[in-house]
Amino acid sequence: MGLSTMGLSTMGLSTLAQPRVILPSVAVLTLLILGVWWWRRRRREPAAIPVANTEALRALPEYQRAVRRHRWQLLGGAGLLAVLLVAAVLGAARPTQTTTLVSQKDNRDIVLCLDVSGSMIEVDSRVVSTFTSLVQGFKGERISLVIFNSSAVPVFPLTDDYTFVTEQLNQAQLALTRLDPRDPFFAGTLNGEGSSLIGDGLATCVRSFDHPELKRARSVILASDNETLGKSLFTLPEAGQLADKDQIQVYGINPSDNPSSTAATEMQSVTESTGGVYFALNDISGVQRVLEAVSSREASRIPSSPRTVVHDNPVLPIGLASLATLAYLGLRRIRWRP
Repeated sequence: MGLSTMGLSTMGLSTLAQPRVILPSVAVLTLLILGVWWWRRRRREPAAIPVANTEALRALPEYQRAVRRHRWQLLGGAGLLAVLLVAAVLGAARPTQTTTLVSQKDNRDIVLCLDVSGSMIEVDSRVVSTFTSLVQGFKGERISLVIFNSSAVPVFPLTDDYTFVTEQLNQAQLALTRLDPRDPFFAGTLNGEGSSLIGDGLATCVRSFDHPELKRARSVILASDNETLGKSLFTLPEAGQLADKDQIQVYGINPSDNPSSTAATEMQSVTESTGGVYFALNDISGVQRVLEAVSSREASRIPSSPRTVVHDNPVLPIGLASLATLAYLGLRRIRWRP
């Protein structure tokens, strides 16, 4: 249902993670080279063997070319060795590169809207189980939970962290199983006058989506019996009109569904007027119908916050070392023609 893509934007910053090792490495290599040079200087030269008429040999063009080739080979070998040492020092300093990762996700936004009034409290645990089944069927959608009675309270904002969502729903189910009014889960749901103000609860859920300026597939899954006690700011049809105006589909779950009930008929009419699906809590096909209806809507792309990542970039030292080694081996195998 939700596909995610990842875009990479390189900042072009190449730095050394351990620049402090450069000077010590150079000092150690210098001392090593000087030590080898000193040791070779102190080595006893082999006894000279007198050879007559060498002036004529050294004057030959072939001899002079051979000497020049030998010197160029020595200089080339020394240069390649220097490149290899530079590559080793750079590798020890750990070249790094800074990259900005910008992830974009194609998904939909869904608000779980739960009525926790007295008439619903006995069945809310089952409703949360239905919510959990829905979440398990979603893939990539951002999900939020809002509970309401005389006032509405967001339990958690829109997120695609399904581990967190599942943990929060499990905590909600525990609270709705204990039915302790002092439980912090219910805090803030009784700040208004009356009880079970369905219209205000749905209106709050409709207005809880972020990025209202972006055109996205948004849905509200409302669980209520639509039994209002008290005067609300919004009636259920008015809240449904708010959702329809913002192209938000409302899906209704009613544990007290009864075709002869005015409350059930009104709730079904409101949800279906927004393009959503209405079903009874005991309807075993309801979850699948909601999943199919939500997934049939086109997903929208939303960018997430960019992340800066610093990673090792050993391409330069490895490349220099490889080229120097191959060139040195090639130099050793050259057969110069006279």
